[in-house]
Amino acid sequence: MTRRQALTLTLSPSILVARPIKGARYRVLGASKDQAQEKNADKNGPVVIELIAEERWPIRALDPILQIGGLTLDSYQFGNAENTILRFSCYDPDKLQDGATMYVQYGQDASSRTDLPNFYRNTNGK
Repeated sequence: MTRRQALTLTLSPSILVARPIKGARYRVLGASKDQAQEKNADKNGPVVIELIAEERWPIRALDPILQIGGLTLDSYQFGNAENTILRFSCYDPDKLQDGATMYVQYGQDASSRTDLPNFYRNTNGK
């Protein structure tokens, strides 16, 4: 084995390969997690969209963006310690259109794109 082959084998496991995330789905919430408040929430208030996956959402140098039709959301946070939930906030819910295509990706890296079911505000994206 040459030195170059040994170096390649040593570094290979740490190479990040972008790919879609398994089991990704979404659910739409009001601004509050409290169900009683959610039922009475102002329909024009902020909307929270949780992306739930079977595996961890990777932490990368590029931030994730959520694309819903022509609307790009980049205000996010991780929703749990396991990083299986990404929570995006939409402060202009009037721009959310039912039936719009929906996907998440990291910055402009199209190879990291994960397609989601079409957006419907009153469903859980299954």
